[in-house]
Amino acid sequence: QASIRTASSICNILADNIGVRLWSWSTTLGFFIVILNLAELGLDVVLHATKFPQAGGQWTSVSLLLFSTVAIFLLKLMTTLVRSEHLNVAMVKLDGFLRDCGQGLDWGSCAIEQWRCFVVMWSMLIGAFVTEQTLEVYHANEVDHQWSVPMKLHITKAMISVLLLTVSSSVVMTGAYFQFNLLLGLAKTIDCWCSDISETEDFMAGIRSWNTLQALLKSVGREMTPCFLALNTLGYVGFFAALAGSCSLLLDDHLDGWTLVLSEFALLPTIYLFYLSARLFAEGALLSEKCQQVPAFVNQLPGEDDDAQRQYLVRFVADSSTGFIVKGVMLTQSAFLKQVQLLTAIFSGFSGILLRRYL
Repeated sequence: QASIRTASSICNILADNIGVRLWSWSTTLGFFIVILNLAELGLDVVLHATKFPQAGGQWTSVSLLLFSTVAIFLLKLMTTLVRSEHLNVAMVKLDGFLRDCGQGLDWGSCAIEQWRCFVVMWSMLIGAFVTEQTLEVYHANEVDHQWSVPMKLHITKAMISVLLLTVSSSVVMTGAYFQFNLLLGLAKTIDCWCSDISETEDFMAGIRSWNTLQALLKSVGREMTPCFLALNTLGYVGFFAALAGSCSLLLDDHLDGWTLVLSEFALLPTIYLFYLSARLFAEGALLSEKCQQVPAFVNQLPGEDDDAQRQYLVRFVADSSTGFIVKGVMLTQSAFLKQVQLLTAIFSGFSGILLRRYL
């Protein structure tokens, strides 16, 4: 009964806006994605064996295979996360903690504005991919004017590819948004705690409440770690796959301009995957940054008569090392900026090689 009550509470907090119910279909969706992927790869092999012209066929298969892999991983990991008893208990206690503070928080709508951004980016991806597949079919039709069997197979492959990307990217987007909303909600709890301590100026009670809050934050972060690591790791794999693929295409002297453009468009899903992982990493770093700013906030609160208690709370918060911690490492904005610098340097190096070749 306790488990049922906990699951019911987590659904009331999160399910309405960030797709918790999607993960109840994880087995069916995973099987569907695998079947579509096998069908797409099989048709690609057949068309390649018949030497049918495909402008961006192999790069489309690479992008879809990577996206499908991420989707299947997330289906498994997100199902485990949503059903995690530790996550359910932590979220219910966090919600109760906020209500005790007199603040309250609508967990389901924490990032409702961000949802529009996620949907717009997803729609642009699907639109660009549909355009690329349409142009690829048109290009193939220019070469093969007759509706031969390979041409029909090519059209079928294009339809399967669009369906596969739509399903896989929907799963990946929802999984990223679920984690993003959790991180944003945790950041809101820090704001609520700061608001409560500034109103009550009860620093001794603040020590007890912060001790509870930081324990719950670390518990949620620990449960999110597998999903977070999977999406970020494969997101960077997508980035390097897109970079390596683009460079290999640009360095190939035998490709015509039409094939080059379509092949580059076929790599767009990997860029979108990296975008999702980078957004999630940045939000985790922002949560840690907000936690690190709490001691300075408490230190500037008025109340000279309670200076010793305030300083004790400042030291207690600083020593708790609260933030978004992944495998014992706290994500910070400085770490995020270092990764951006590294990726920028790698991109600049490849750009320099291409410039020296073509200029």
